[in-house]
Amino acid sequence: MAKTRNWRVPTKYFETILSLDAVDPALMKPGQAVRATISLEQIEGALSVPRGSVFDKDGKRVVYRLEGRSFAPVEVALGPGSPARVVIEKGLRPVTGSLCGIRRRLPRSF
Repeated sequence: MAKTRNWRVPTKYFETILSLDAVDPALMKPGQAVRATISLEQIEGALSVPRGSVFDKDGKRVVYRLEGRSFAPVEVALGPGSPARVVIEKGLRPVTGSLCGIRRRLPRSF
C-alpha cells in the first residue's frame, strides 16, 4: 500500500524488498533509503495517454480527438497501464496533435 510522508505532498512511497545480484559495501548499507525507478514492463513504440482522457460512452472506451473546432469521440482498445497512464492498442495512431490533452471543460453532452 502506498503511503505519503506528508499529507500536503501527493508523492506516494512504496516499501519494497529487493534481492540484489551484487552489493558494494562502500556505498550500500542495510536499512539505507534509496530513490529508484522500478520498470515492470517496457513496450517499444507504444502510445500512452493519461487515464483521465479515456471515457466510457455507451459501454465503449473512447478518447476525444480535436477535429477542427470541436472534439470527436474515437473508440479505442486499451492495453496495459499504470494508475496515471494507459496504453492505446487500437483506435489511434501516434501522430503529433492527434489527441488533445483535455485541459478545458468539455461541453455537457460529453
